[in-house]
Amino acid sequence: MAVAGREIPTFCPEDTLLILVIHGTKHCWLPLGLLCDLAMLIETAGIDWERVLARAGALGLRRRLLVGLWLARELLGAALPERVLGRLAAEARAPKLAAEIRERFLADRPAAGESRFHLRSMDRMRDRVRFLLGTIFEPTEADWDSLRIPPSLFPLYYLARPLRLLAKHGSRQARRLRPRLS
Repeated sequence: MAVAGREIPTFCPEDTLLILVIHGTKHCWLPLGLLCDLAMLIETAGIDWERVLARAGALGLRRRLLVGLWLARELLGAALPERVLGRLAAEARAPKLAAEIRERFLADRPAAGESRFHLRSMDRMRDRVRFLLGTIFEPTEADWDSLRIPPSLFPLYYLARPLRLLAKHGSRQARRLRPRLS
């Protein structure tokens, strides 16, 4: 791609499509601009669909890809080839996940249950396990703000995070369980 008279490397359309799908899924497709970018790429880039489908399968992104394609087609009228439409028809979960996102758009509701959406959009169990472990153990800005640890002891954040989550959510869950246990 030429920028200001200089050639710079960029991603091929197929990789760009997968990057857009990953990013859109991360945000549950709720910023409409992400979906518009995907639809525009589909319409203008001359996608090698067999390559995209093969790469998505190899990377464990098949369902996420199909959700994005379903949304681009149903909400923005993006034209998809018959072989891709056949894949959409064969995948039962992708249209259900996409329908949830469509309902969120129409109801103008916040993205409740984002973690559940992410888990259900993943093809492979190992990706779900990695996501759950990351959610529990990977420190976030909130962890860093709540506990100041010297840089030399940074690994302690990985232990502090589950404890902070337990303190934050554990008492609420215990209160919800108490009536059932009585």
